[in-house]
Amino acid sequence: MAKFNNPQSQSSSKKLPLAGNAADRPELKKLQILLPVVIGLISVIYYFNSLGGNYVMDDAIVISENQYTMQGIKGWKGIFGHDTFYGFFKEAGKDHLVAGGRYRPLSLAMFALEGQIFGFNPFVFHLFNILYYALTCIILFFILQRILQRKLDDNSALIVAFFSALIFAVHPIHTEVVANIKGRDEILACLFGLSGMWTYLLSLRKRSIMYAVIAAFFWLLAILSKENGIVFVALSPLAVWCFDETSFKSLFRSLLPSFVMLVIYFIIRQSILGTDPKAGPVMELMNNPFLYWHTNGYLPVSLSVKLATIAVTMLKYLSLMVFPHPLTSDYYPRQIALADWTTGAAILGTLIYLVAIIFCIIRLKKKEVVTFGILFYLIALFPMSNIPFSVGTLMSERFLFIPSIGIILIISWLINKYIVKGSLNYRINLILVAIILILGVKTIARNKDWSNNFTLFTTDVKVSDKSAKMLNAAGGALLDSCTKVSDPEIKQQMVDQAQTYLLEAVNIHPSYANAYLLLGNSYIYKQEYDKALANYELSLKYNPGFKDVRMNMAKVYKELGRKAGEEERNLPKAKLLLQKSLDLNPKDPETNRLMGVATGISGQAKEALKYFIAALDAKPGDAFYMFDLGSAYANAGDMEKANYYHSEAIKKDPSLQKRMNK
Repeated sequence: MAKFNNPQSQSSSKKLPLAGNAADRPELKKLQILLPVVIGLISVIYYFNSLGGNYVMDDAIVISENQYTMQGIKGWKGIFGHDTFYGFFKEAGKDHLVAGGRYRPLSLAMFALEGQIFGFNPFVFHLFNILYYALTCIILFFILQRILQRKLDDNSALIVAFFSALIFAVHPIHTEVVANIKGRDEILACLFGLSGMWTYLLSLRKRSIMYAVIAAFFWLLAILSKENGIVFVALSPLAVWCFDETSFKSLFRSLLPSFVMLVIYFIIRQSILGTDPKAGPVMELMNNPFLYWHTNGYLPVSLSVKLATIAVTMLKYLSLMVFPHPLTSDYYPRQIALADWTTGAAILGTLIYLVAIIFCIIRLKKKEVVTFGILFYLIALFPMSNIPFSVGTLMSERFLFIPSIGIILIISWLINKYIVKGSLNYRINLILVAIILILGVKTIARNKDWSNNFTLFTTDVKVSDKSAKMLNAAGGALLDSCTKVSDPEIKQQMVDQAQTYLLEAVNIHPSYANAYLLLGNSYIYKQEYDKALANYELSLKYNPGFKDVRMNMAKVYKELGRKAGEEERNLPKAKLLLQKSLDLNPKDPETNRLMGVATGISGQAKEALKYFIAALDAKPGDAFYMFDLGSAYANAGDMEKANYYHSEAIKKDPSLQKRMNK
């Protein structure tokens, strides 16, 4: 950076608009062009290694297993016409798993468009995430410089804006948003929110209703990306009030198009989502962390416990902003334990935030950068704090994406005031930049954890070792991966570790249906079928409509029935077990065939026919089942149909002729 004189004597009220300052000072203008480019390049460089990542966590919900997204543009009607979860679950009811539902169609629509044009390779979506993120960082630089020029001198405004955008670009707390494709909703909410802020500033500066309408449109896009984009409707006039001389009347008038936009948005949202059919709070711990286990079920915690627990999370947010280690993708119950007002962290968190609020009240009229930074942070975090409504989890690092701007702004202002002191001297600034870039190396390292589910879950479970959800996810990842391992000893170790995680998950969350399902699967690997069935029964107890459990139980009964018939020669037992399998999955072709064989051997040839017919109906045109049906007709004395099905089967698969010759 070139060295300039620091015009400390200039009054903030005499500052010229941004374009005028740049024109009067060519070297400053060069920096205003160079620094955004630097910020954009650094944003790309620090997330470049995320390009090789796969679909991870909730990416399946919004892309790879979403029926509407995978249709490309044709799926837009379904995307904009349903809750965000509907395209994944593909059935009514499950789109209300979390309180209030989720209506975030814009990111899904963009995924659908990008997928149709470039293909549904994760690389494409990671690339766009990085590009949108870089653009967000650049816009942040310009906005901060624009508003700070009304409060600080030119050098200081440039320095604070640059360090704010730089820290924002490399801060490890943002890896969950950028390295995870699903984080696009957060990026777009911030990108469009900041774009609306910039346009809103122009509307006041130019006294143009057109720019106010454009700002409202940008904010609509932000909210359609994610609901917390609404905070920019409050943050933008706050920025003007703090750093500009504008009357309340002008502020209110310029917000009228935005108020109209909000009314339109809420009408659209209500018409799409409707009313949540469930009365009262969500009673599933994975979608409502403010529950406690009592005897055989969950009950809501008291308001006192809820607020104390929230205070703990608020303190954790601040600590992660200052010291982002360790990082994890999961803060579900009970990673952060329910607290009361004897908990030290709850007391400390409450005191810190109370002091911050009181400070803002006392200093509000002075319109200082620190006051604005605190208010920015508090306002942006409030919708995700669980105070106005439950967001489904205790906290998440991605929830800091927009609020972090406020804290980072304060840090950058402190750097300028006490270290740089308004100087653009190369040496001082380059040393600080080097330190920030070195600290940001954790971002590059953390990106690798997001490369795939196995890496993420088995890494984060070491941090979130008290989270039922993460323990369940790590157990499931190990079970999925062990099927690809040929070494029996390693496979056994993976299954044992998975069981350890899953047993701890159900210990934390006694009605965790999905964990019981995975536990049952783990016992299948060990051929401990009785334990597998016992866990499947528990899963169905807490989720009677769990289709995956019913299918897996049916498979177990089928294999036990096969074993009873073929190895134990116990036909009554075989038929009993096979019937249990059919009760759960009546259309499984192999179970019907086995039941037909057992029934036929029992001397009930005509009764056996219905099972062989059902087997072929379940898998039409299959030569193997067709041939067996022919044999069943032969045993029942109907040689005409026997010859027909035998001949048709042999036409499809000539190798079956050998069975005719036996």
